[in-house]
Amino acid sequence: MVDRLLKPEPLQSRRILRTRVDATSYRHATGQVLDWAAAGESRYVCVATVNNLIEGCDDPGYNALMEAADLVTPDGMPLVWGLRLLGVPDASRVYGPDLTPLVCEEAARRGVPVRPDVRAPLRDLTADEARELDAWLDGVAAA
Repeated sequence: MVDRLLKPEPLQSRRILRTRVDATSYRHATGQVLDWAAAGESRYVCVATVNNLIEGCDDPGYNALMEAADLVTPDGMPLVWGLRLLGVPDASRVYGPDLTPLVCEEAARRGVPVRPDVRAPLRDLTADEARELDAWLDGVAAA
């Protein structure tokens, strides 16, 4: 009986502007990513903003990429408010720039190899910024 009571609740998701948004948390998202990494599974997470969802409305291919993600976090407060209005009262924001270092630090603590591809949305990096990011990611991978 105790196992049944302690079993994690299934992740709730809602459709906002035709796109699935998962009502996750920093703890859940970090744990899920590290579970996938520890199992050697290649997955992808989208940290979604309203702009991403609107882009998906305009471009079916883009929406298909969002829909295929293994986890779609509510990166912006409008998505959190939407989740709450759609019946997920405890929805919280999972902001990408906060989630990435949490995942990397917890991966280092657990000894789970991860290498997040955070450069995809950062197309305007200078060469120096790209080298600095690569050095940071190499440091995380080595830890």
